[in-house]
Amino acid sequence: MSEQLSLLTKAAPRPNRPLAARLDPVTSHLAAVEVRVAGAEVSQARKVWEAICRTPGLTGLELAHAHGIDRYIIGRRASLLVSSGLVAPGKPRRDRHSGRMAQPLYPTSRAWEDVWPGW
Repeated sequence: MSEQLSLLTKAAPRPNRPLAARLDPVTSHLAAVEVRVAGAEVSQARKVWEAICRTPGLTGLELAHAHGIDRYIIGRRASLLVSSGLVAPGKPRRDRHSGRMAQPLYPTSRAWEDVWPGW
């Protein structure tokens, strides 16, 4: 099996929900497939997890400002991190940038390799 094919067949961690909603336009579904196949879902999740570990207790928007990560990527991947047990949401508080109520994010004691070995 070629190296490229083995990368495509390696099973990526997947939540129980699809990346695109059922009623989303076809372009959203195509983008979701591209994100999964390219492994961007996992690499984005790792980047967000590392940001949360470096600066625990920030909200998604605060993390975006602190680390230069797109706030929508943080929002999408944070839910995956919470469902995998790598991140826990805290008590809602006012976000420093928007002034709206938001949940800060905290790393748990679980290690990345314990949840997704080899990723």
